[in-house]
Amino acid sequence: MNSKNRSRLFEIGTRAYDREKDIVDFLLNKEAEHAGSDHQKWKSFQPGKGFLDVEVGIKDGKIAEIGNNLSGAAEVLDAAGNIVMPGVIDPHIHLGIFNDFAVECEHETRAALAGGVTTCGLFMGGDQSYLGQVGGLIDLIEAKSSVDMFMHLAIFTPDQMNEMEACYQEFGITSFKVLYGRGKRRFSQCQRRIYS
Repeated sequence: MNSKNRSRLFEIGTRAYDREKDIVDFLLNKEAEHAGSDHQKWKSFQPGKGFLDVEVGIKDGKIAEIGNNLSGAAEVLDAAGNIVMPGVIDPHIHLGIFNDFAVECEHETRAALAGGVTTCGLFMGGDQSYLGQVGGLIDLIEAKSSVDMFMHLAIFTPDQMNEMEACYQEFGITSFKVLYGRGKRRFSQCQRRIYS
């Protein structure tokens, strides 16, 4: 795939779409149609089905159609010689440990996307309140991230445990990790809270 088409693939997930436009916004076709092309077929990988010779229609940043001889696209992207597959989910990443959070959010997620990762689970730790941090981090993620992201909060303190409901209500966070192996006192506090 030439660099122009590769760049277009990266833009698909972040582009604003006109929902009233065509059936699909982008069509990844299985044979190059332009002059000078090598006419090399590409494959689409579908879980449970394997590699298929098909075209993929994308609408609003999501797969809308899979088949042959699709039409009506506003733009056709030549994917000859490549494999098209679902995005990879990396459920456990850390940002802001070795560099500024905003810098790592921009650069690390761009690198993840280049490797096929489209969703990351941001693991958060420490003993500070999450309520004071999460809103600003979500704003930075929305501004800087190249991938979808969800937060996974480690619960280290009773105060963090008490914030779990508020994190869910205010920010929609549903993933928490309670670490039982961090000392007898923490174990008993977490155990009492969870079982009560």
